[in-house]
Amino acid sequence: MKIQITTFLAAVQKLMPALSKQSMRPIYDHIRCKYSNGILTLDTSDTVVQIQCKIPATHDNDVMFTMPAKKLLNILQSVKSRDFVEIDIARDKCIVTSGRSTFVVRPLEPDDFDDITQANDDKFKGYAMSHELLRNMLSHAALSVATNDNRVHLNSMLLEVSGDKLLICGTNGHRLSA
Repeated sequence: MKIQITTFLAAVQKLMPALSKQSMRPIYDHIRCKYSNGILTLDTSDTVVQIQCKIPATHDNDVMFTMPAKKLLNILQSVKSRDFVEIDIARDKCIVTSGRSTFVVRPLEPDDFDDITQANDDKFKGYAMSHELLRNMLSHAALSVATNDNRVHLNSMLLEVSGDKLLICGTNGHRLSA
């Protein structure tokens, strides 16, 4: 598989916030890579948040594998002066090559990766709204959210979707903003 390094590096950097800080399972430290029809889909999850990026790539056939995210990021940063990176996928290893540099990475089984969107496909429905409207709704509700409270349920906001309506509210136990 051949991928442009700058595009690959930017996509991996976008995925890093979704990595689990204290992973319960080793798969949460990995990025799942799925290649199909000239597009490499990269995604990672910490069981609550899942981030996905799509980048162009070239390969002979469809394939799915995982790579350790931090190690992949370090590899891409060390060879970013090159144009392309090539990944050869075997059952028990991925060989990453760029120029004269070669790295061997141990993948995990991609079927162990939890796909949040697949698990909720029957319930999941997409919504679209302007980011200005969402930002305004969040900032209005955030006025009443507690910041230093032992009652952790008051340190967050409720987002409720009902039909085509979105309700966002926050409280500190004394006032309520919605």
